[in-house]
Amino acid sequence: MRVLISAILFAISHILNAQINLNSSLTACYALNGNAYEAINALHGTISNAIPAPNRFNSANSAYLFNGNASTFIELPSNSLIKPNALTFSAWIKPNLGFNAKSYVLFTRNSAANTNSMSAYALSLEDLPSGKRFRVTKGNPSNSVSVDNTSLISLNAWYHVCFTMDTVIKIYLNGVLESTVTANIPFDYGFGKRVYLGASNEPNDTHPFMGSIDNVRFYNRSLSAQEINQLFLNDPACSTTTAAPVASFTVTSPTCANSPITFFDNSSNFPSSWYWQINGPLNYASMAFNPTFTFSPGNYTTTLVCANAFGSSNVTIPFVVNPLPTVSVVASKSLVPAQQFDPVTLWASGALTYTWSTAQTGSVIVISTNVSTIYSVTGTDKMGCEAKAAVLIKAIIVCDIDDSKEAILKVSVYPNPVESVFTLEVLEQSVNDYSVYNVSGQLIKSGKIDQKDKVKIDLSDEANGIYFLKLSSDKGTRTIRLVKE
Repeated sequence: MRVLISAILFAISHILNAQINLNSSLTACYALNGNAYEAINALHGTISNAIPAPNRFNSANSAYLFNGNASTFIELPSNSLIKPNALTFSAWIKPNLGFNAKSYVLFTRNSAANTNSMSAYALSLEDLPSGKRFRVTKGNPSNSVSVDNTSLISLNAWYHVCFTMDTVIKIYLNGVLESTVTANIPFDYGFGKRVYLGASNEPNDTHPFMGSIDNVRFYNRSLSAQEINQLFLNDPACSTTTAAPVASFTVTSPTCANSPITFFDNSSNFPSSWYWQINGPLNYASMAFNPTFTFSPGNYTTTLVCANAFGSSNVTIPFVVNPLPTVSVVASKSLVPAQQFDPVTLWASGALTYTWSTAQTGSVIVISTNVSTIYSVTGTDKMGCEAKAAVLIKAIIVCDIDDSKEAILKVSVYPNPVESVFTLEVLEQSVNDYSVYNVSGQLIKSGKIDQKDKVKIDLSDEANGIYFLKLSSDKGTRTIRLVKE
């Protein structure tokens, strides 16, 4: 008779279990198989310093290892699908040696202005006087409720940890209900605050986790004990599709040489694997979810092949990597007296807009200094690509300073700017000779000048840009900036 009853109970249990739909109310599912891709509602996570690790079956790259540092976590979106008013969280967790007395496996903050009762909900591993246990917390700015599981937790062992949270919190370990507590306080989520795995990312309440996490699931309802037992016995894959994926991706913009460029998978129907092939002046291949590369300038093509259990598809998209602008900077003088502040004009060229280390903008700025200083400028071209240049203005000790030397050479240069030929007219003072230099300091032209002479300076064979006309006499020198357009 006992055998018959046992057989009947087993059959009923088998029928009931077969009817359980573990995808019902599933809002987010993270397989953590080498990426933080989310297969249900595209709530993809961002990985910060966590590294792929073996899962509970010792399959490589099928979980993520957290090293106990505050900067190591997986950041999930701030989305009502994983910040609901009724919640079930499920994950496989393996604590390692060296964890903190309090370690957050899961955390999102409430709207409290201070650091008290910070968690809207959290799952932590606590090193209590009675031993190590998992703790679930629900909190708002005025109150919080916590519950611990009853079984002691060992290090370097995998546990299936699940909790449900509404007006009651229940915590399950390996499919078995261990503790229950009434939590009849309202849910309260901090505006814009994200959900984190492995840490809190809160500077005053970090408590990072040391260990591995795998197969993370969020539901927007409280699962039954039977459903949670099935999650423990048969944690299904993070997918609800029965169709092959449709490949699609985007590229970060602007695409500039020597800068990291990331390719973002936008494929539909939940692919489980990705292969990227990039051809051009540089060739790359990757099996990452969203790979990042650095390119030299040129034309490229990227092919993404993605697949799941129902098939595969591919897409090829061309893209251009733009060269960086050639930015240069010159100064009206490279030496200034250390005894006093002296104005210096700096000219930048080669880009569309400019930002200087002094916080000034524009292609021409005037600075005053009496100390040796390096001035840098960042130039941005019309494609959004940036490059830098710098110039050293050196302060020197000058015994006799004559500020009038440059002013006494009264000349006129016109037209300026000009397309090809400048006219230099000496108005009052005798000038012995002139020299023309490009922005690299190379001598382009030179010659002698008679008193009150007019000299034609032909730059038609030179490239458009900035040049410097240096005039010399027995009483001093003067430098004039020329612009050829």
